[in-house]
Amino acid sequence: MANVTARRQLINRLLDSAGSTFVAVEFVKKDGSGRRMQISAAPLEERFVGMPANVKIGLSRDGILQNPNHPNLRCVWDVATDDFRNVNLDTVTAVTVRGTRFELKAPISA
Repeated sequence: MANVTARRQLINRLLDSAGSTFVAVEFVKKDGSGRRMQISAAPLEERFVGMPANVKIGLSRDGILQNPNHPNLRCVWDVATDDFRNVNLDTVTAVTVRGTRFELKAPISA
């Protein structure tokens, strides 16, 4: 379990290190296919302007959406769809931050 937690923390640190720049995340979707998503991992608080209060419930102090029941999910802003998306940290295979690609060990099986 410690290995899973350490992997999630590493990916979160990589995403956080990007600040307000865009990041490319590669991961395995539920159906087993691969996906590459261009995201903004910056705090999402500014995206909530004018949204109902019940939507903001999971927003942490640093502006990151967190769900204690699903610590493997990270809410990000998908640049292509201009909308929120969840990335399963347990299936991330690579993260590209400021031109540097970080490949991760094989995804954790569900």
